[in-house]
Amino acid sequence: YEKKGFMLDTGHYLHTDLDLQTQEEAVEALHRMLDRQEDMLPYIKGIHLQQSLTGGYVKEWRQKLHKLPEDPVERFCKVYEHIFQIDRHEPFTVAGVKELVERIEPMYVTYEYITRSREELGKYLEMGRL
Repeated sequence: YEKKGFMLDTGHYLHTDLDLQTQEEAVEALHRMLDRQEDMLPYIKGIHLQQSLTGGYVKEWRQKLHKLPEDPVERFCKVYEHIFQIDRHEPFTVAGVKELVERIEPMYVTYEYITRSREELGKYLEMGRL
């Protein structure tokens, strides 16, 4: 197709490696993935730029058997609580992120953060500025 492309969600990619512990390791992991998929670079039209380093939580969670509530509303709340413990959508705050974005040369960069208030969103936007 002539007009094709996709959005790279950095945080979601980082969830594929439960051993990542620092943002520096996360940036390196993203570069390694891009090294392996270099032919895809021109098709990355945008980035959901965020980090989520929750491998420790996932490893611990997987060690136990979990039972969901019977009530659908309670079940929904419990599932979302778990998802937000994994998918944190926090800003990158380390050197190297700007170079990562410049390497990809996307048309769009979306700072995809989950916050509890406008004030927290403002703080995250300041922290994650390239």
